[in-house]
Amino acid sequence: MRLVREIVAFGLFVFIAGAALAASERDHDDCHKSTDKARRLTSCTRIIQDQKESTESRARTYISRAKLHAEVGDLELVVFDYGETIRLTPNDPAARYGRGNSNPIVERGRFVPEQRRPVKDIFLV
Repeated sequence: MRLVREIVAFGLFVFIAGAALAASERDHDDCHKSTDKARRLTSCTRIIQDQKESTESRARTYISRAKLHAEVGDLELVVFDYGETIRLTPNDPAARYGRGNSNPIVERGRFVPEQRRPVKDIFLV
């Protein structure tokens, strides 16, 4: 009897923990539509980590998170998220375009997208 109770308790724990970690519809709305950057980042990350999400949903979420990282200037993460999108959906032109436009260079210790550099610097690389 005790073993049955322990199995039921463990199953209930796994069910509740899985539901807590799974991405909700609110996460999708917050990730793609919220103006609160912290909420967007948390929601997008939760969607990406949810293995029950489809590959297309996770790829779309990586693009949303990459755009958020670009807004705050974290270009290493922009490149990473676009790279993960390409890994998930290799033929996605939006991911390849975003990754190409976020091609970083190091300037005074920080990453700067190529299109923001002066023209003379582009040809001197």
